[in-house]
Amino acid sequence: MFAGVRSQDPMITDTPRRGDARTAWLVLASVLVGVGCGVTDASAPDLAIEMSTTAFMRVPSTQSALIPFQLRSNDSVTVYVPGCGRHPVLTLQQRTSAGWQDTPAVLGCIGSSGPIALLPHAVLADTLRCPQVGTFRLTVAYSLSASEAANMAVPGPSFTVQ
Repeated sequence: MFAGVRSQDPMITDTPRRGDARTAWLVLASVLVGVGCGVTDASAPDLAIEMSTTAFMRVPSTQSALIPFQLRSNDSVTVYVPGCGRHPVLTLQQRTSAGWQDTPAVLGCIGSSGPIALLPHAVLADTLRCPQVGTFRLTVAYSLSASEAANMAVPGPSFTVQ
């Protein structure tokens, strides 16, 4: 209907019923309470890989680039990532014409392996070596329980190595 024009049909009203207005206020209040209690958006990942830069050069002496990154928990619960000692285990993927492909691990875990607990809203910083050139990204697998295998994964931003 146009503003200021009333319908001649008695079944159509210009004002919402009181029940509809109460329902709208109740829904709005529930959303605001949920946001205030730390409920996260279902589309937001529980874990994120962050990088301060996305272009790297290989060091001549080692023929590898050092890739610093941070794992950031964006959830109100602890998440568990695979670890090797105190270092998180991430997968390095290279962009190819067939899409993102896992690169073979150069070295396995030498030391104790087990999940690393990343507390709510915590940050874990580390560095990874990349001996290849191209476009890459890191992915991290994680779970919400230390006794479960990592059953979720999050990709990080793409970066280049020259």
